[in-house]
Amino acid sequence: MNQTPFSLWLIDDEAKTCAALQRSLQHDARVSEYRWFSSVQSARVFLEQRATPGIVLLDLHFPGEWGPDLIPNIRRCSPCTKIIILTVDRSPMIAVDLAYQRVDGFLLKPFRVTEVFAACERALQGYMPYDPEIIPHILASLPTYAPSPLINELTPMEQTLLPLIAKGWDAKQMSQQAGLSEHTVRTHLKHINQKLGTHSHSELIAKIHREHLHLTRPK
Repeated sequence: MNQTPFSLWLIDDEAKTCAALQRSLQHDARVSEYRWFSSVQSARVFLEQRATPGIVLLDLHFPGEWGPDLIPNIRRCSPCTKIIILTVDRSPMIAVDLAYQRVDGFLLKPFRVTEVFAACERALQGYMPYDPEIIPHILASLPTYAPSPLINELTPMEQTLLPLIAKGWDAKQMSQQAGLSEHTVRTHLKHINQKLGTHSHSELIAKIHREHLHLTRPK
């Protein structure tokens, strides 16, 4: 678990969600600064004052406003900020569009506060915490590509881990899915990083998507 305190913004106008999160977030030692905004515009104004939140929890629907309209402002003013969507909207089209905008996480309401904390921790570690209900729609939207030459650098077992890595899963989740020990999975991840020339899990995820390695198999 990440132990470095982080600043967190909650941008959401739903009173029930805000109250539940606020009670936990503002008193948690992991959160160095907590701010709540009930509108996109109020968050935009504060953001333009050179604020640099570590994580933004962003709802989609506001009266007269669309939450994702704030994403370009966040990317411009604070490029390292992790953006996690919180929403009741289960539209596959919206989820896919936001995935292509590179939001760092996507949680469907209702959720437990512990799930939000877990998503924040995973996002800060370079993972992409997406709700399991959303992932199949995102994967189905991706086109099919010819095999990448890079795929042949990997062993068959390493190749089987690529779709799991692409989902943003951690070593524990992959070990359960693949029937391997967590230590073995971490060893495979180390070898995959070495072979693909990546130096962090987030960089590895980005390269897998960029080269479409999770969608290809060697001839």
